[in-house]
Amino acid sequence: SASALALMLNCAFISVADFHGRALDLCKRIVANPQLANLAKGVGLPFCLEQMEVKDYGETLEKFLNAFGQAYSTEFPRRSFINYRQGNLKKQAKVVKGARHEEFLAKLSRGSVVGLYFPTALQGYSISAAREQLATLPKEVLLAGGLDIVASLIMYPDVLARDYQTPCLDCAALSWCSAEYSLDFKAHDARAHFGHRNLLAGDRYSAGVVLLG
Repeated sequence: SASALALMLNCAFISVADFHGRALDLCKRIVANPQLANLAKGVGLPFCLEQMEVKDYGETLEKFLNAFGQAYSTEFPRRSFINYRQGNLKKQAKVVKGARHEEFLAKLSRGSVVGLYFPTALQGYSISAAREQLATLPKEVLLAGGLDIVASLIMYPDVLARDYQTPCLDCAALSWCSAEYSLDFKAHDARAHFGHRNLLAGDRYSAGVVLLG
């Protein structure tokens, strides 16, 4: 829930009514737009984040991953979450040019953000192809990065981290250490983990997109 996310990240948060209203308005906007309406046929998860200034993306992402670990252990007490990049994200996780993720960060710096995360919108694409595909989509469609994905994971661990059948989530808007690597999240039946991978396509991997309200 949004309130659980606020507690884990130790911050104030928008009201439930505000979150619900803004998310509903965003859903209506998507359905009414012929260029976006097909997104409504897939899984779309509303998420929210309170205003923050992200000075170092990797450092902030690590805090979010720690919060997800709490949410995951609460939802699945017998499972473990491992962040394989613990201590290796600061100054190493970067936003990829052209992914439009900087628009998400700019909006987040000005106020609270409500968005819809579509985790399987670009399933089957390599990370490179997903980035290229973004150029053909309406400008309000952003490639999902890290903070938006992990915020959604915190709010919906039962959906996005359910078991081995859950798609692996690519943080396609991010690079890690070099342009040859990105970051990803994987769920298994007994555990979940966050790590890095190359940019090639994989049958379990999915890049997602985000729209902001």
